[in-house]
Amino acid sequence: MAIRAMGPGIVFCQDTARMAGATVAAGTMQALADLRQRLAPSAIARQKRITPGLSDAANAWLSHGQRGLAADSVFQLLTGTPLIHESWMNGYPYHPKSVDDFQKCLQLLDAVPELQQRFHAEMGFASAAWAKLISNWSMLTDKVIQNGNMVAQVAILEALEGA
Repeated sequence: MAIRAMGPGIVFCQDTARMAGATVAAGTMQALADLRQRLAPSAIARQKRITPGLSDAANAWLSHGQRGLAADSVFQLLTGTPLIHESWMNGYPYHPKSVDDFQKCLQLLDAVPELQQRFHAEMGFASAAWAKLISNWSMLTDKVIQNGNMVAQVAILEALEGA
């Protein structure tokens, strides 16, 4: 969840804003969590109207999943659904450069299981960086899940060396 502190106890959350169809959402962590829960059904319904050919799982992830440029790149490449604005295409396809980015990709694959097989078969061809990440994906996943952020971050950076 992309959250930025605004003041004592108040944060911005772009995921909540996306669900609400707004530019900005701010509040306490609990208030935003409550709002996301209330918004989920209408956010999914709105997303299904936009992308009716996608699975329920894909529409749910699009409407309220934890998203970032790397996860959006995976989704766009594997489904053909345009998510990355053309002004950000310099650098596409984006790959995870941090533990947070990597976790968002893992959450995408968990939320939309039909992408898992294609992910391992196709993402290695997306770029040199993705090829290195895919060849080390199992090890990196283990580090992210089992170790602290620092250990996992070092492993991700080492996997990307020379890409």
